[in-house]
Amino acid sequence: MILLDTELLADGDVEGTLVYFGSGSTEEYTKWFMQEKAITPVFFDSAIFEDGIMYDE
Repeated sequence: MILLDTELLADGDVEGTLVYFGSGSTEEYTKWFMQEKAITPVFFDSAIFEDGIMYDE
């Protein structure tokens, strides 16, 4: 998962725009990862965070 324009909130959470979600071995992942703008890559085991991630549209 790659977040763009991230901000660290007072409660320690990180908020940003989700620009990529998937395997790290794709051409699209490489495009986002290698760009000039700062990104926040997030790696996690989905079994651990099953109920702990919230997405806003």
